[in-house]
Amino acid sequence: MTFNGRKWTAEEKLQILDEARRAGQAVSDVCRRHQIAPSQFYEWERQARAGALEALRAKKRGRKPSKTEAHLKDEVTRLRTVVAELSAETLQLKKDTMKALVHPERRRSNVSVTGGARDVIRGGRRS
Repeated sequence: MTFNGRKWTAEEKLQILDEARRAGQAVSDVCRRHQIAPSQFYEWERQARAGALEALRAKKRGRKPSKTEAHLKDEVTRLRTVVAELSAETLQLKKDTMKALVHPERRRSNVSVTGGARDVIRGGRRS
């Protein structure tokens, strides 16, 4: 059989599959009538069965989350990770500060931190 380059719609494929499954119809006769290879017929049949199984499988009830919702959930997860990292970093800085206060010899003499604005003065000049 020659390939005629025809594109079949899903409805046409299903109609051909139904026609071949009617009593008394041979798959080879239906394939010949529609000018398709039997291997193509069996591939469509496999795809139809897989689609039917997927449709019949138990799924979560409710609506499917949109791509926007999925994107937002991913963003929330990413931000939670960032917050956890920043919290760990802040805790480490507090521990280091407490150690510096307890052991003044570990402090650097040319660095001081002033006020809530967190201006850092190095060597008498603002940076």
